[in-house]
Formats: sequence, structure tokens, C-alpha cells
Amino acid sequence: AVAAKATDPPAFFRDYFTKLAGGNQGSTSDTPRLAATPRSLEDTPRSMLPDAESVDIIGIATRVFQILGDLSTGAVPQEDMKAKLTELSKNFATNIKYDVFIEDVHGKGPFVELMSALAPIWDGLIITKAKIIDVKKRLDTVAIVHTMYTAHIVDGDGNVIEGTDGEMEVAVSVRFRGEKIAQWYQEFDKEILLGKRAKAKAALEARAAAAVEAAVEDAAEEAATNGEAADHEEGEAATEAAAVEA
Repeated sequence: AVAAKATDPPAFFRDYFTKLAGGNQGSTSDTPRLAATPRSLEDTPRSMLPDAESVDIIGIATRVFQILGDLSTGAVPQEDMKAKLTELSKNFATNIKYDVFIEDVHGKGPFVELMSALAPIWDGLIITKAKIIDVKKRLDTVAIVHTMYTAHIVDGDGNVIEGTDGEMEVAVSVRFRGEKIAQWYQEFDKEILLGKRAKAKAALEARAAAAVEAAVEDAAEEAATNGEAADHEEGEAATEAAAVEA
């Protein structure tokens, strides 16, 4: 269900948007449908586009990242999911050029493809907080958004792995064409992301090694106990045999 997937944002974006990208939009009540942009901005005559100076790109960018933050933290209830996704998608052009150079992620496609391409970057992370710390207008058509995320990694039982919880800043430059986002350029400190995953891997490996060691100790203790029991039985048998001979 969408509500369940919303609590695991990477899985939600990867599974949900990948299905949409494949055209499998379905018709179930819990599957929101994105409103398609009626025509590509690339095909729209410039004379029909709003004047760049009249477009509130700061306001649009702020709202877009507020919604993305709510989705990433699982703060959007199931009943509001369809409306949020529809509202979000309306702010994007039909074809968006996107680049995340540090992850070698590049492409051009619709909103669904953009979200599907970004989701694997955060695979395994559970985001608990998303706070916009700065939105600046660099050019008439470019806004830069800095968001601070608090995230951690959990083990198989859903417990936070020690050392993986912490903040991570992500900067995204979005270029507008009219009132639509037509280009997305994302940056972040990859060392922080790699550090979280390295700590999670080390912790899980340490737990696995401890479990093996405990199992070996238990087996040795059981063998010793069984050996003592066998020796005791042999001793009793010898005593009984001696008594019979006497």
C-alpha cells in the first residue's frame, strides 16, 4: 500500500515511480495518478511563456522541496498522497534534464523518470527530518535550494544502527522555463553517505561475527555437557558391573 511505502521513501520512489515510468499506472484506489503536462515546454513558443521576471521561482522552488521533504519523511497520509503528487508534478516540465555528477546520474525525461533516477542514491536510508535551510535566486530562471536531511540506516529488525544517524545537506539548482522546472542539478557530500553505509556494514558484520562466535561457544558448551553426561553414564555402568561381579 502507498501508506506503507511512504514510511520507506527510497523504496516508495523507486517502486512507485518505476511503475509509472513503465506505464503501469493501474487503477487501484491507493495508486495516485500524476497529472500529465498537456504539452512540452520545449514545444511551447516563447511568446506564450510567462515573463521570467514575473515568475516567482523562489516560491515555486520552496513549495516543491517542502512537498519532497514531506514525501521523503513519510509525513504525507495515504489520503493526501494523490493530491500531493499531482501538485508536485505540475511544477515540472514534460522533459527535465537532470545531473548528479557525483553519482554519475544523468538523463532527460519526465518527472517520473527524474524521481526514479534519484531514488537509488538514497537506497537504505530512512529520512526522519527534512528542513529547507536556504532558497536563493541565482538568475532570473535559476533557484538554488539547500535542504538539511536527518537520516539513519536500520538493521533487519528495524533498529537504528549506531553511528549512522546524522545530518546531511543536499543542494539542488533548478532552472525554470516559464513556471516549470526544466533542469535539475544536485550536489551533496558523498563522503557522509558512504560513511553511513560503511558504519552500517561494519556494525552488521560485527553482529554476524558475534553471532557465529556465540554459536560456536554454545556448541562447545553443549558438547562438553554431553561429554560429561556420557562419562557419568559410563561410570555408573562400571559401578553396576562391579557390583554384579561381587
